[in-house]
Amino acid sequence: MAITTLHPLSDVFIHMNNAVAGSQTGSKVTAFSPVRGQIINVGFIPSSLVASAMTLAVLVGNNASNLASNFTTVVTSTLGTFSSTLLNEGACCSVAPASPTFVNEGDAIQWVNSGGNTSLIGAMNFAVIRRA
Repeated sequence: MAITTLHPLSDVFIHMNNAVAGSQTGSKVTAFSPVRGQIINVGFIPSSLVASAMTLAVLVGNNASNLASNFTTVVTSTLGTFSSTLLNEGACCSVAPASPTFVNEGDAIQWVNSGGNTSLIGAMNFAVIRRA
């Protein structure tokens, strides 16, 4: 089914594959923001059936110094807007950050997945950024 949400041309979609997103211990992947703007949506799409609940946390880091990186959590570990238990492969789990979240070009965006199956499953993590 086609997505009915209209996105302006100023929206940028970034994604990062996490091959072990469904691990019980959790795993993380990081990408950089290609533009300056506001994160309007984040989420993940599993590549296999999710047998038990998966969680997602999203953090944004300003790596202004190569000696330290400061990450701020913008989405908590439990996304309350969907149920990921018995989620089919290819189904989209997404949520908007609770408060306006802004990034600069080059800032790190980190997705932390955990839970899911007893065997590892992959997922594509994504973020939609509206250019400022």
